[in-house]
Amino acid sequence: MIQTFPKGDYAIVKGSLFRRGMGGSMSEIAEVVEVGHDRMGIPHVRFNTYLMRGSYASPNSEQRTLALDSFSARYKERVQLKETNGTSAV
Repeated sequence: MIQTFPKGDYAIVKGSLFRRGMGGSMSEIAEVVEVGHDRMGIPHVRFNTYLMRGSYASPNSEQRTLALDSFSARYKERVQLKETNGTSAV
């Protein structure tokens, strides 16, 4: 069963990308891996993070888990991938 959680006009679902500004040209991209509830019934988001500086994305990622409310407060901007010359860009 796929669970989705609304966030404004869109849902937080597996594969969704969100951005968090970190000052200057630095930002952090979160790619949702899984959305679900823990044993206490609290919704959580498991996601990979990537650092970006301008149009350069770090090839390294880190996996994290946050409660849905914390994720929504931290990653407020949804982004879409764009295809540019056969490569993906945010």
